[in-house]
This record gives sequence, C-alpha cells and structure tokens, in this order.
Amino acid sequence: MALALQPLAYGAGDAEAGKAVFTRLCSGCHKIGPSARNAFGPPLNGIIGRQAG
Repeated sequence: MALALQPLAYGAGDAEAGKAVFTRLCSGCHKIGPSARNAFGPPLNGIIGRQAG
C-alpha cells in the first residue's frame, strides 16, 4: 500500500500537490465524484470527517 509509506500532511496544505499525489498514488484504485464506482478499491466520496473502522 503506497499510501502507508507516504508522510501525511494535515491542516492547511497545498491542494494542487495533494491532487498530484492522489493522481499518482491513489487514482488507479480509488475514484472520487458523482460518477465514482467501485474499482479495485472503493470510491472515496464522503470520507472527510468519517470515523475509521
């Protein structure tokens, strides 16, 4: 899992840099948006603020 090896940034960050990281490391398995469907991993719609587990 590539994400586990990446340092995490919290708070006010660089949205464009975050988008680039997501595109490079996450978008192959996860989608976001109204047309997002299950791929190799689940869609990530609505995960902000949700309790893990």
